[in-house]
Amino acid sequence: MSTTPKRGRPRDPAKLALVLAELSGDPALFFEYGTPPYNVADVARRLEMDPANLRAYLLALERDGLVIRERRAVECWNAIAVGHLPRRVLCFWNAATMEQDRAAGDAWNAGADDRSAEAAASMFKLFSKPSARQELPLVEVIR
Repeated sequence: MSTTPKRGRPRDPAKLALVLAELSGDPALFFEYGTPPYNVADVARRLEMDPANLRAYLLALERDGLVIRERRAVECWNAIAVGHLPRRVLCFWNAATMEQDRAAGDAWNAGADDRSAEAAASMFKLFSKPSARQELPLVEVIR
């Protein structure tokens, strides 16, 4: 009688730790990745993992109580509609940092209008400067 190892539960502690760390919100990365919670596709893209494998890791972390799952509406690109549409997807929080991540995300979202106004003002200032044009010599075109 041969014994086969059980399948279905990820065993690599380094990958589990990497996935768990990736779910923590870092305010320095909010501009690029958005605020937590993160869905499977976004985390898979950041970690360069297969989303199906990542989902197995996330569910294993959830069983251990390290991750909290919630369903949320996220704007996703729809090629048929040629635009972003809300879609309900599974998103995951790091249970240890959930409250801090939620507070940091709320603060980030509350300052969005100020950041937009500041960016618009700096672009307007940059592009409205009169350029120092040099008088170019006239060139005669000969055909």
